[in-house]
Amino acid sequence: MENIIMLILGVFISVVGIINIKGNISTIHSYNRRRVKEEDIPKYGKVVGDVSI
Repeated sequence: MENIIMLILGVFISVVGIINIKGNISTIHSYNRRRVKEEDIPKYGKVVGDVSI
């Protein structure tokens, strides 16, 4: 049972990382999203997504 929970958590974190890498930073806290310039969103998403994966 514990292994299944860890597997689900790992898949969830990986999916969020992939979403961020693609440039959708809506999963990041609003405090941090407000401080990202519009032209830097793709780069920021890749950096945050790589850390998640």
